[in-house]
Amino acid sequence: PAQKVFNYNFTSPTRHNVYVYGELGGGIPGTPISLHSHVGHTGGGFDWAKPYWDFTVGATYKWKNLAFDISAVGTDVSKSDINRGFGCIGNVSCIAYYHRMSKTVAVGSITASF
Repeated sequence: PAQKVFNYNFTSPTRHNVYVYGELGGGIPGTPISLHSHVGHTGGGFDWAKPYWDFTVGATYKWKNLAFDISAVGTDVSKSDINRGFGCIGNVSCIAYYHRMSKTVAVGSITASF
């Protein structure tokens, strides 16, 4: 029988999606600190509220077998994009709910390697 992997109504006429990204990172010589960044662009059927950019900028500090990372992660999707793209049309709780997934936030992590 036919199966659906994603039950998604593609809005693009070509029924496809393209995601292009680039990443750059490197360590600071003589220190346990490294910097990293990412920028990506998506467009097509999975473009959410609109074709959009996403980004990450962060730093990692390594100590023994632990890595402490702090990053800023976000997109360029605005509240007005949410208002138009999701049919919230002035519904403040609807806009706040969907904008929460796209706004810039700080993300911290601790990783242990064995």
